[in-house]
Amino acid sequence: MSSVRPSLALLRVQDLDRSVRFYRQLGFRICTYDPEAGVAVVDPVDGHPFTLALPGVDATPWLHEVFEELAEGRQLYLGAPGGNLEAFVHRLRHQGLPVPPPEQAPDGSLVLGLQDPDGHRLSFWQGPEWTDEELLVIYTSAPDRLSQALAGLTGDQLDLARAPGKWTIRQIVHHIADSDASSLIRILMCLAEPGRPYQNNPYDQDIWVERLDHAHRPIEPSLALIASIRHHVAALVRHRPEALDGAVEPALGAPMTARELIAMLASHALHHIAQIAETRRVHGLG
Repeated sequence: MSSVRPSLALLRVQDLDRSVRFYRQLGFRICTYDPEAGVAVVDPVDGHPFTLALPGVDATPWLHEVFEELAEGRQLYLGAPGGNLEAFVHRLRHQGLPVPPPEQAPDGSLVLGLQDPDGHRLSFWQGPEWTDEELLVIYTSAPDRLSQALAGLTGDQLDLARAPGKWTIRQIVHHIADSDASSLIRILMCLAEPGRPYQNNPYDQDIWVERLDHAHRPIEPSLALIASIRHHVAALVRHRPEALDGAVEPALGAPMTARELIAMLASHALHHIAQIAETRRVHGLG
């Protein structure tokens, strides 16, 4: 176990052998397989390892101290294997797996949704093909896009959700600010000190939503924070565009360049802004 990075996600499975065969078929590496313990650790190659465990098994020796047990309805987000989602789909179909075509998101990214034998939802993501200037324009457009998505909503309407159990519009706005703020130091490290070790620590978005009381706080400070962070980062990048290729060596997860981190945050905001628009449609708010 000592040579295996601790997992950030735990997936409960009913049949460990069946699950291991499935993930091997996807091309993932099984770096720990202990049938007696009822545990396997899967390395998706283009992401961070996750742990499979039978019901009732204590899997904590294989898990990071901050981990998420994938609950019903939640997705495990993974990068496009090999950076090419279309090639991944072609390979799986060639093996006889019934794989749907990737869907194109509003930001131009490609997303492939699969389910493992236990019904866990896997979401494979390939970023859009943006030039660096297009990336910065889209990244810094989030505050204006958010303002347009929120235009005319009353305080009570901010507390509407698109479906039971989903975040409200108010909670979504605060979550975007959380993601921007928690990613800022890593982006700055990539720009200023590429190559250095980086002790990152993932945050649990649901705990933050609950304990920071996103359901009841005014959104104006979060909107201001999003705008400030994004314009600050864009100004730095435009001043030193060559620094976009910088990346740190994170303790958890795969290395990502500043460009990749900024692209991820650009897509992240567009994804949640689309959810706000969907919430408005569901409730007849235009």
